[in-house]
Amino acid sequence: GRLTLVVPQVVTDEFDRNRERVERDMTRSMSSHFSRVRAAIAEHSEGDAREAALKELDNLNHRVPLINQMATRNFDDIHELLANGLPLVPTSDEMARVVQRGLDKRAPCHTSGNAIADALLIEVYGSLVDNPSDPEDRACFVTSNKSDFSAVGADDRLPHPDIAGLFAGPRSHYYTSVAAALAAEFEDEFEELV
Repeated sequence: GRLTLVVPQVVTDEFDRNRERVERDMTRSMSSHFSRVRAAIAEHSEGDAREAALKELDNLNHRVPLINQMATRNFDDIHELLANGLPLVPTSDEMARVVQRGLDKRAPCHTSGNAIADALLIEVYGSLVDNPSDPEDRACFVTSNKSDFSAVGADDRLPHPDIAGLFAGPRSHYYTSVAAALAAEFEDEFEELV
């Protein structure tokens, strides 16, 4: 009850749109990886160690469907977290700010890629910070997308200067991983959990 996952609609949309492809790529990648490792061992090793390694790889290869099911379960868990989070649907004002951000080439629209969805994330976050449901709430923006959101050529745990103002107050924080956010925001509980 002390943490609410706030989920912008664009996150749910992208997750749903890409899930099947990512699951398929993970499955293909794992099988391919086992095949490459097996070929390298077969080519470069010899004796009993070679046979033992090949036998173990064959055993693991038979477990690939189970491993893939576990990965799929992780996607199910993530989907459930997103579905049970507090949804944020962008307003027309936020959409207009996204367009202006893109025209001004301000982060996350400062690179050559299509950053409209990323700009939408930062705009709905800005609205959340500016209009908290409870003035005592703290907000954390967590992203692994350091190239679009983090400071360029500096400590990538810091926000890009174009968005740094959103994190200037004591109740808004920028993190580049969920683990870092939880460790900082719930230090005692997080350490105990780990």
